[in-house]
Amino acid sequence: MSIIMNKIVATLIITYNSDIIKLQQIVSKLSFDSDVFIVDNSDNASFSSSIDNLNTHSTLFNKSNLGIAAAQNIGLNEILKKSYQFVLLMDDDSIPPDNFINDLLLSYQELNYKHRNIAALCAKPIYRNSLSNQIIDISNAKNINLKKYFPCDLLNSSGSLIPVSNFKKVGLFNELLFIDLVDFEWGYRAKYIGLDIYICRDILFDHTLGKYSIKFGPFTISCGAPIRSYYQFRNSFLISKNPYIPLTYKFRIIFKLPVKLFCNFIFFDNRLLRLKLSLMGCLHGLCGRGGKY
Repeated sequence: MSIIMNKIVATLIITYNSDIIKLQQIVSKLSFDSDVFIVDNSDNASFSSSIDNLNTHSTLFNKSNLGIAAAQNIGLNEILKKSYQFVLLMDDDSIPPDNFINDLLLSYQELNYKHRNIAALCAKPIYRNSLSNQIIDISNAKNINLKKYFPCDLLNSSGSLIPVSNFKKVGLFNELLFIDLVDFEWGYRAKYIGLDIYICRDILFDHTLGKYSIKFGPFTISCGAPIRSYYQFRNSFLISKNPYIPLTYKFRIIFKLPVKLFCNFIFFDNRLLRLKLSLMGCLHGLCGRGGKY
């Protein structure tokens, strides 16, 4: 039986020329137990009109791509005016199972008995690789034990249940990043003030990881649009300058960025464009340039 009497959860989804069939599936699964807020960054009028027919509590249209951080903040400012207790962040390509929100709330209550300073409780994203037919754990922490809940350094961009009060403590998302690492940066700010991020190993959902991904040593490198290379490299340098970013992440960046640069040039399409954008991202990151490319 559901524990939800009134809707205490607001689900926030950012769209950008999204797959309308998949989006409809996501909204239909989540709208029963939460109020769904969509903030649309699309410049496609036909797509914008189609999402207007979905069963959402509120749909806000930016009419241009403001970036995921700015769009999330627009949605959060609407949500914070109301009496919700939690925000669920969901991507427009993440398919939740049945009873997803109810399971997250029950798990949050269980975890909260022992751990009071919870920044976020994240479900465990999995990626079904269409090339290898392999199911890959793409959570930001690998489960090395059988505990139901385990701590995580990095916030998941999707499937994360966050108490509304934490946005008042930590602040909103960093709009200078535009896209990529927005969730990581917020998570590190939360941890810096003593809040902890947890993943529940029992709650899974399907998440898309770019066009496809490859394993290269200890790293999983996803192939997205070439412009994402710019933001990934630039934002890695931008956030690393902050005092709340731990040394472990900075060292990981030192090792991962050359691997990502190699994979962009050798294994993915548009290799020269990806190389150019990656190097430009490094330059702009070192110079402290943020915002839209």
